[in-house]
Amino acid sequence: MKIKEALTGISETIGGFILWILFIAAIFGVIYVIRIPFAVVAFPALEALPEAERIAQEKYPDAGLTSVTAHKYEIIQIDSPDKIETRQTGTVAKPLRDDGTAQEWYFGFYSSSKKSSLGIYVVKKKLSKEIKGKISVQREEKDKERQELGGAIFDLLDWKIDSTKAVEIAKSELGDFSPGKLTLRKQSDGILIWDAESAKLKKFATGGDMWGWETIAEINANSGKIIRGE
Repeated sequence: MKIKEALTGISETIGGFILWILFIAAIFGVIYVIRIPFAVVAFPALEALPEAERIAQEKYPDAGLTSVTAHKYEIIQIDSPDKIETRQTGTVAKPLRDDGTAQEWYFGFYSSSKKSSLGIYVVKKKLSKEIKGKISVQREEKDKERQELGGAIFDLLDWKIDSTKAVEIAKSELGDFSPGKLTLRKQSDGILIWDAESAKLKKFATGGDMWGWETIAEINANSGKIIRGE
């Protein structure tokens, strides 16, 4: 009888210990899941716009869009055409794709009433397909920047050509290429332009080097017409 009671006690102790271990594991499992960044998919810029607008106008009701950008990388240094040192930009590695979609879009907004700018990242979740954005930059601008940003606000009715179509048009004119950066901006004449750019090392006439982004093509974001192509 005593042996049976002892065995029962041991069994209950082991069972309780196992349940405790499973409980702890479950807690850490939940924490682990929460900490892992969600997977994202590439998508075109116009699909990201409503979420970016929603966030900007919740913060500043008069916020107007001033720029849309996606990069493959940020340039650190270019030593030669085949030696380009880069680093990740934003929260996703190499978000821009060769077809004009991106895993992450960056939207710039400006509020004239608050004299402040906002930078908003927007991504699309892989599993749920939910489009989510967050404010990454928020600052009050100085007088010079206020004037420039106020004049850069888009009329969104002029934005007809999506990022994917812009790259398709550029490739149809120029042949296949791999854009390192796509930017939507407003020219001084009010026309919206898609700039397709690549990392480039240039030579000065004096023999020195200059590196940075070089425009491959400019596409009218309203008509789809190529304005300039290298």
